[in-house]
Amino acid sequence: MTERPEGEQPEIDPFEAIVAGLGASAPQRDLALIVTPFASAEALAGLAAAAGLACTVVPSESGAVAAMDLEVADPFEKLTGEPPKEALALAKAISILTRIDVVLLVSRLVSEGGEVSLEGELSAWRVTGADIGGEISPGLVIAGLDPTIEDLAVGEKRLADVPGTIDSSALSSAEAAGMISRAVQRPGRKKRHGAARDSGVEPEADAAAETDPGSEADPAPEHPEQDGTEPEQ
Repeated sequence: MTERPEGEQPEIDPFEAIVAGLGASAPQRDLALIVTPFASAEALAGLAAAAGLACTVVPSESGAVAAMDLEVADPFEKLTGEPPKEALALAKAISILTRIDVVLLVSRLVSEGGEVSLEGELSAWRVTGADIGGEISPGLVIAGLDPTIEDLAVGEKRLADVPGTIDSSALSSAEAAGMISRAVQRPGRKKRHGAARDSGVEPEADAAAETDPGSEADPAPEHPEQDGTEPEQ
């Protein structure tokens, strides 16, 4: 074995240096935000609970958002360019359940000294049912969102800081059913086509989210006399 001359620094393997750098940074976590056009957070939370989906539903003016905190256990995960598996599974499940397109927004956050901040990485994907599309501009998504959701995405707020959030995993079957029923029966529901369009969610999906799935338009009368008008002579 060759002895190293006194005072000479040991050689550092570049790959080992990269690994050490990834692991030595501040604790990391991903925040997954599934952006939907639902005007009612209760409706989304009730549907998620009924389907056994665990998430925190955040009400907002741009549409209810299903959020999930994810711990980053693998330092190489962020190098793959793929969304976190757990977050993608939730986004697909919500899209399949509601039959609408959603946008999965993932922000990588770091925590130092009790302060949480954005590490500099925001990614977004459109999810349609079980299919995931290519990445879309996270800047365009953020631009169409309620400021509260933007604050969550950049680490200015934590989920615990936002009032009115609903933990779907804490809802009983009766509570979930009640939330869905109230959302369907609530009068004066407003569609948020503009916000949905800006955030990357198709406007048509908003109408689907706002409509009772069991309702249908009244058919046109087959005979003119049935609608109170006299037939022409």
